Amino acid sequence: MKKIKGLLSSVLVASLLILGIYWAFEPEINKISIGQEAWAATTATQEIDAILSVTEEITLTAPSNITLGSGTITMTQDDLFGTGSAWNVKTNSTAGYTLTLETDQADCMDSGADQFADYTEASTGTPDAWSVDAANYEFGFSVCGADVSNSGKSWGTDSTAADCTCGTGSTPSSDLSWLGFTDTTAVTVSTSGSETAQAGTDTTLCVGAEQGDSVYAPDGSYTADITGTATVQ
Repeated sequence: MKKIKGLLSSVLVASLLILGIYWAFEPEINKISIGQEAWAATTATQEIDAILSVTEEITLTAPSNITLGSGTITMTQDDLFGTGSAWNVKTNSTAGYTLTLETDQADCMDSGADQFADYTEASTGTPDAWSVDAANYEFGFSVCGADVSNSGKSWGTDSTAADCTCGTGSTPSSDLSWLGFTDTTAVTVSTSGSETAQAGTDTTLCVGAEQGDSVYAPDGSYTADITGTATVQ
């Protein structure tokens, strides 16, 4: 009997000892991680992601139709220049945009079978100061705006669309360089490497036409169709 009591006493003491050890280490024992579930006696932390997509977009607003100067070349009025409101590009593309201009045909300023030739540069493809040979009648263009300096061509010294003065009447702007459209090839006139402001970025189109001192352009109502295209980079 004494042996049994002694055994029970030993078991009781051992049980109390084990229970004491468990209580001492219980917070650590309860910190068990299964997958992403972390269990703790006093703290549990989880992380999630809030997900949002922003679509890449671009818009282009065209200027109004342009009437050159008074709108009429006569036997005594040889050249005219004009401008409309600006082409306006808006984009949220972090890579930016490119704006190109093109026409639907070579010698695009036409009236039936009669045409003003595309402006001829001293060095083909390089804008230069306005000049038309005495025996020719030609139509050309220039641009100005905040992003035209990035287009790969030098269009003159006007830095923003607001500064742009294309010319008045028969006098072209001395701050601009001029180019002729070439067939239907698109000409890059403005480009940027980042998104625009919400107001967009303006590029002003200037146009000019002149008949040389020794030739008359045939009478008629002339029109040039010009297409602008804005593309994300």
